[in-house]
Amino acid sequence: MPTRKPSRVVLAFVFGLAASISATAGGGDNLEKQVNRAYRGKILTLRQFCAGDRLHFGPDGRLIGIARTTAWTTDGQLEVEGLKLKGDILELKGRRLRLVFDPSSKQLKDVLTILPDDVVAKRFHNPRNKKAWELFLKSARVEVSIDLVSTPHQESDLAAALDTVFLSSNDAVVDLVPAFWKPFLSRKNLKPSAPEPPKRGSENKAGGKATTPHALSQPDPEYSELARQAGYSGTVMLRLVVTPEGHVRDLSIETPLGLGLDEKAVAAVSGWVFEPARKDGVPVAAQIWVEVDFHLY
Repeated sequence: MPTRKPSRVVLAFVFGLAASISATAGGGDNLEKQVNRAYRGKILTLRQFCAGDRLHFGPDGRLIGIARTTAWTTDGQLEVEGLKLKGDILELKGRRLRLVFDPSSKQLKDVLTILPDDVVAKRFHNPRNKKAWELFLKSARVEVSIDLVSTPHQESDLAAALDTVFLSSNDAVVDLVPAFWKPFLSRKNLKPSAPEPPKRGSENKAGGKATTPHALSQPDPEYSELARQAGYSGTVMLRLVVTPEGHVRDLSIETPLGLGLDEKAVAAVSGWVFEPARKDGVPVAAQIWVEVDFHLY
């Protein structure tokens, strides 16, 4: 009986499969390199401001697991250090930006970009506490993993996945932050707009007597842990309306500090109780500006 020769069809199929696997593996490597070239060193803004050194998101961009919601100045943005593709999961490593307000430029700046001669550098009063500063820096490390809908084939697939978790070029931070941040972030000129408040008991133009609100109960705000670790202090200026009943409404940030202190100031002042403004003895609503000081002793 003659010896049967191996089927060329089967050999061709096996060869084709091996070539396909090789090409897929190579394509994955190339895809990973492409997305790293596109995103490494970029600043990305999370759609959800939450703390934690590891964040896991589903293919719809929703956070998987429990994470504490925090301030956008501490946990809203990160600098990409590298991305890795593992099957249907995209892993990103980065460093969170810790933002503080620079009075000179009227902008929020990353702590690590501040120079010793900058005005804002004077607000850091804890340079000798090396352990606290190291903890502050360590807490900035973050890993983000995103479950992909399917195995990606091109860079646009990964870009679409990233856009579910981070802001795209068509989005703006002002659309995500709490309402009390929006007036500040929407202003083109970030200089404080507070006018000189009228003195208590002053006479108005019509001859009637007018008074301004003053606080009856004003509990101190809490200190954010990151600001404490960094030895950071200063003053937050808030704008608000005191109602005829002496309550606070329409509260917004006029001049921020950053590092989560603005949210602490808002939380505290929201609960303050005021003696309302009066006009001819009648309680009326009045807009005022309040300074909230944060100092380490």
